[in-house]
Order: sequence, then C-alpha cells, then structure tokens
Amino acid sequence: MVKALVQFIETSCETAKFKRAIVAMSGGLDSSTSAALAVRALGAKNVYPLLLPYRDLRSTDDAKLVITNVGIPKSNITQIDIAPFVDPMIALDPTMDRVRRGNIMARVRMILLYDE
Repeated sequence: MVKALVQFIETSCETAKFKRAIVAMSGGLDSSTSAALAVRALGAKNVYPLLLPYRDLRSTDDAKLVITNVGIPKSNITQIDIAPFVDPMIALDPTMDRVRRGNIMARVRMILLYDE
C-alpha cells in the first residue's frame, strides 16, 4: 500500500509539474501519514509543513515531532495562529456552539492552506 501511495504522489506531482508539497499538519495520524508519504515521494527537503494552531501553540508539538522524525528541515515549517482569523467570526454570535466554531476553524485552515 505504501508503494502505491508513494507512486500516486510522484505521478500526481509529475503530471501537475510540482516538485514540492505543502502538508497541513496537526500531529494526528492522517496528516502525519501524509507528510511521511510525501517525504518518500518527493524527498524531505521538498515537503513544507503548515502548522495552523488555534491559540495554543503547544498543540503543534506532536506535528513537530513527526517533522523531525521524517527528516523535514525545520526551515521548511510555516506556523500561523488562526485565532486572529477565527475570533472575529465567533464574536458575531457569542452563542455559537462548539460544532460551528470547529467548522469555522476548519474552513480558515483550508483558506490558509490554499493560499500557501
């Protein structure tokens, strides 16, 4: 399965004429696996982790551990606290529940990922 996924990344990047990849990393299983596969396909120096915590910058500790373990250079890391983007939207409705807040955070993260 690993070989097939690495080949898929290589082929997809080659077709799109990409030599580098940005991987949004939370430290969870999905983003950690994506980063490890991207490193195998493109090489560690060509993978750029994007860390997007909400206020608690320590929440990126697991992602940073994975980044180190797969050999991605620390200079490739970009970290952006999403609170300045999210808080004004949450302030529009102080009764907003956790699900809505989580959805706003997910969409802000995708905006920043696409922007990168």
